[in-house]
Amino acid sequence: MGYKKLDLNGRVAVVIGGSSGIGRTLACGLAEAGADVVPSARRMELVNVIADEIESLGRRSLRVSCDVADRGSLTKVLQASVQTLGKWISWLMPPDSTSALRRWTFPMLTGTGSSIRT
Repeated sequence: MGYKKLDLNGRVAVVIGGSSGIGRTLACGLAEAGADVVPSARRMELVNVIADEIESLGRRSLRVSCDVADRGSLTKVLQASVQTLGKWISWLMPPDSTSALRRWTFPMLTGTGSSIRT
């Protein structure tokens, strides 16, 4: 039996810290698998670069900055993502932001898990 390619068509991923390092790799990999990706980070110029790469793969992207330490900033990313892409939103993040996102975002948005249905 062969390897079945990961198929994320019809999914939307929001990658906090998605402009560099592990987050950038996740954003690109998710786009290559077919997901539309919101690569959010503090530095908008880097967000624009990775969003261009995602769009060059034929996927949709959203350009929005975000600071993981600012709850209002996280809310803005979610609202913009739902408004623009409006599907399942899966939150992914590099390891250095995991605890901050869990503390601020997950309880606020879902109460339990790492995905929300919109």
